[in-house]
Amino acid sequence: MKKLQLSNLKAKEVFEEVQKARKQSHGDFTASGYQILALDANGERITDDPIYYGKTFYPSLTLLKNLAKEFYSVGVIELIIEGMAYNLSGYGRLFEQRRDAEPTGDWWQVDVVV
Repeated sequence: MKKLQLSNLKAKEVFEEVQKARKQSHGDFTASGYQILALDANGERITDDPIYYGKTFYPSLTLLKNLAKEFYSVGVIELIIEGMAYNLSGYGRLFEQRRDAEPTGDWWQVDVVV
């Protein structure tokens, strides 16, 4: 997966890379929603928890720029957009299979360099 550069990033690129990453994950589907991690120059998380939880399919370019500004003073150099793949349960109708789906443990990921 290529790393996106925030300085010249277009919203369409964010959408396309997230879609590509979701399709490459191993599972029956990926739920809507994602989380964003902030990394420092050593590749370590700036915070123990994700810095943002989104409920849509991908973050906006404005959100990514705002998070980069917010965490600039603590040394953020990379934002990781990620989410999990799920396997449908083996019983019930489709809505029940999705409702009772189990995570596969496979995470899709898109890297954005600040």
